[in-house]
Amino acid sequence: MNYILRVPLTLPFLLLLAASASGAADTGLQRLGPREFGKLANDERSANSAVFVGRAAALVVDPGLTPGIAQAFLHEVRAKIGAVPIKYVVLTHWHPDHALGILCTAGSELQIIAHPFTDRQLLQRAGAIIADFSKNPAHTVEQKAFAACHPRFPDHLIQDTENIDLGGFTVRVFHPGHAHTAGDLVVWAERDRVLASGDVFMHAASPYMGEADPYAWVGVLDSLLALHPKRVVAGHFGLSTGADLVRFRDYMGSLVTQVSAGLAAGRALDEVAASLDMHAFADFAQYPQYNATFAGNGRDVGRALIDAQHEFALLARLKVGKNPHQISFSADAKTAYVAAAGSDRVTRVDVATRTVIGHLSTPGVPLGVIPLEDGKSLAVTRFQGDTVMRYRLADGRPQGQLTTGGGPSLIQGPFTGNRYLISAEKANKLWLFNATSFAMDGEYDTGKRPFPAAATSDGKRAFVPNYDDGSVTVIDLLSHRVVATVAVGKHPSGGAVLPGDALYAVAVRGENRIALMDTASATLVGEVRQGIGQSPFSVVLATDGKRAFVNNTASNDVSVIDLTQRKVITRIGVGETPIVMAVHPDGKSLWVSCEGSHELDILRIPQTIR
Repeated sequence: MNYILRVPLTLPFLLLLAASASGAADTGLQRLGPREFGKLANDERSANSAVFVGRAAALVVDPGLTPGIAQAFLHEVRAKIGAVPIKYVVLTHWHPDHALGILCTAGSELQIIAHPFTDRQLLQRAGAIIADFSKNPAHTVEQKAFAACHPRFPDHLIQDTENIDLGGFTVRVFHPGHAHTAGDLVVWAERDRVLASGDVFMHAASPYMGEADPYAWVGVLDSLLALHPKRVVAGHFGLSTGADLVRFRDYMGSLVTQVSAGLAAGRALDEVAASLDMHAFADFAQYPQYNATFAGNGRDVGRALIDAQHEFALLARLKVGKNPHQISFSADAKTAYVAAAGSDRVTRVDVATRTVIGHLSTPGVPLGVIPLEDGKSLAVTRFQGDTVMRYRLADGRPQGQLTTGGGPSLIQGPFTGNRYLISAEKANKLWLFNATSFAMDGEYDTGKRPFPAAATSDGKRAFVPNYDDGSVTVIDLLSHRVVATVAVGKHPSGGAVLPGDALYAVAVRGENRIALMDTASATLVGEVRQGIGQSPFSVVLATDGKRAFVNNTASNDVSVIDLTQRKVITRIGVGETPIVMAVHPDGKSLWVSCEGSHELDILRIPQTIR
C-alpha cells in the first residue's frame, strides 16, 4: 500500500496514520527457504520485509516506514544471521512505507539499491515527508528521529537487472516492468524459488493504483508467475505462495477485462466500476481511505484506458547498450530486437514487461536487425564489416554472410516477396535483400551517401535519400533502372511512402522540414515545416495510417503529423539524439532508439487523435 500519496503531506494526515496503527504483535522473521526469511509488518503503516543470506553477505528488502521500524528490523536480522554482515538494502519502490526509514538510519556499510525512478522520487519528495513526520506530536520518539534525519539516498541504481553474489548464493534484482510504480524492483532467489515482490503483489487485498499501469501490471505478474516461485514476500499482509500470486494476477486480469468490456459497450466509467463482479475475490481486503477497493481499482483501470486513448506517454526507458539503432519485432510481436551499434550487440527486450531479457554478440558496429522467417535467426548489418550477417538466436553463432560494400545501414521493409532494402552508405549502393533465401536479388547505384530507403507497398519503386548531395534517387526495382534523381534540400536522411502510395515524405535534416514528393511523377509537391524540430532524421508511420512520426535528433523530441491535415499536432520529448524509430505491430507503442543517451524510449501511442 502507499500511505502517503493521494492525500497532501500535512501534519493532520500523519496524525491520522499514527492513529491507524494496528498494534498487532510482531511475529518475527519467518523462514521461507534455506537462505531466505520474511517478516510481516507489525505496524499497519509499514510494509513487509525480506532477507536473503549468503556465506559472505546478506541482502534485505524494504526495511519499513520509520527509523525505529528500520532499526528494529535490522537488529532482528543481525540477531538471526549472526556474523554474516548485512551489505545490501533493496528498495522495491519509492513509497515511504517501504523506503523512508532506511534513508535516516543507513550506515556507510550498507549499499542502498533502487531503480532510477525510485531514486528521483526520493530526492524530490523525501525531504517534505520527513519534515512532516518531524512535526508529529503523537509519536514523540518518531518525531525526534525524523527531526534528526539527514537522509542518505540510494547509491546503486538498477534499471534492468543485476545479479548479486552473497557468497555461494546469488540473487537477481530486476525491474519487471511498470506495474505498481514506474520504478518497481523485485528480488528473486532462483535456487530456492523465493521472490520478494514489493507492492507488485498484494496478499489478498486490493492495491493502491495511483501510479500504476494496470495493463502492463497484468503482463508483469505473468512474467513473475513464469518463474514458478514457491514462496513470495508480498508488499503487505500475509507471507505468500505461488498460488496466492496466481490469485492476485487473476484479480488484476478480471479488473482489466471487465472494465475494458464495459467501456467498449459505451457504459459510463462510474457505472462500470460500481457494477464489477468480484465475488471470486470477496475475501480481498478493502481500504477505501486509499481508494484501494474493487470500485476504486476499477476507476483507476478505466482512467488508464481512457488516457491511453488520447495521450502520448513514456512507458519505459531502457538501457540497451551504446548507440542503439534499428528496432524490429519477432513474428509474434512478443520480442523486440535492438541493434546496439556502440556495444557490438543486439539486445532482446520482452514487449509485455518492457524489460531487457538478453543480448547477442554482433561485432562490426551493427546498425540494422530483423528476425528471419524461420524464427530462429536474425539478419544483422555490420556497418564496419561491410556485410549482412545471419546469426542463430539460440547461441549467437554466425550462419552466413552477404557482402554489401561499405557501410550497410538499416534493413527496410518487408516488401513483396519478403524482400528488404539496404543502403550501403560508403559504397553508394542500394541492395534488394531477399530474407527468405538470404540472398541479394538486386544492386542499384545511388547518389552520395545513401541513407535508409523506402518503397511503395507493391515493392516496385524505391526512394533513396542521398545525404551528401541533397537528392533522392528514385529507382524502378523491376526494371533495375534509375527513374529520376530529385533535388530535395540539404541532407535528406530518411523517409516513408505514405498510405495509398501517392506520396513519399522525406526528412530534410539540414533544413528542419519534411519534403513531400509525388511518387508517380517524382516531383516535389509540398512540405511540412511548422512544428518540425531541429535536425529531423526520419519518418515512420502509425499503423492506423493517420499519423506519422518524425524523430528530431537535435531538439530531442518526436513531431507527430496528422496526415489528413498535413500538420504537426504535438511534439513529444524523448532521450538524447533519437536516431531510429519503430512502431510496435499492435500500433499501441512507439519505440525510439536514443543514440546520445544510449537508451530505448517506449512511448504509448493514443488510439484516437484530438
